[in-house]
Amino acid sequence: MVGRAPQEIDAIIRKSGDWRGETLSRVRGLVLGAGPAVVEEVKWKKPSRPEGVPVWSLDGIVCTGEMLKSAVRLTFPKGAQMKDPKKLFNARLESNSVRAIDLHEGEKVPDAALKALIVEAVGLNVRSLRAVGEANGEERVASKVKKGTAYPAARRREGGTASPLDGYAGPAGSQQVPGGVVHELPADLREGLVANPVALDAWVHITPLARNEFICWVEDAKQEMTRRRRIRRTQEELEEGQRRPCCWPGCRHRQRTGR
Repeated sequence: MVGRAPQEIDAIIRKSGDWRGETLSRVRGLVLGAGPAVVEEVKWKKPSRPEGVPVWSLDGIVCTGEMLKSAVRLTFPKGAQMKDPKKLFNARLESNSVRAIDLHEGEKVPDAALKALIVEAVGLNVRSLRAVGEANGEERVASKVKKGTAYPAARRREGGTASPLDGYAGPAGSQQVPGGVVHELPADLREGLVANPVALDAWVHITPLARNEFICWVEDAKQEMTRRRRIRRTQEELEEGQRRPCCWPGCRHRQRTGR
């Protein structure tokens, strides 16, 4: 568990004062029961939700828990990849990546089926992390970063070809954060992604061209306030399963260079 997160989640549950707190508490127990390494965090605090959102992670986000007006929502960032044999997913069905379960007042929490989904989500995270590490040569890149060697330059000196890791801005904890095909990942956008695990997971799994569009959109902002707003919208659109910034005509720098 991380810092004060368990106490903060306790406070979120107590604040409801109704059936939603009881349901979220029961769901929380199922998630933590899926494995001793599951980490509790509270993310995405903002003026409209100062208490934040409970998040449970193990090699990436497993799920999040929210108390809506008439439901408790359990959201799985990789739900679209999951089997869900008991058909528990009943929300966010239009998303390309996310699936959610809305639990309503009076409904019995399907403990066994829900716990099976949670265990599947943990396994999917572990497999995805292993696959990304194998595909990207993560250990070799991390070693070069520690030595102060920029990966693209080192790769060119070795006579290799372009890599999906070109443009990486360095490690985010144990995870690398890729850039685009023309634009390098700016530090402020990278920080925004690292602070939002759902958006970060989506970012890693979209194409380099798609990442490039988001980066160009942010870099094109003329004012600092606009730039910050676009970084926030990048996080939100990635959470919603979008793979390109909304209403953006495209990166003119890539078109100009023919790349």
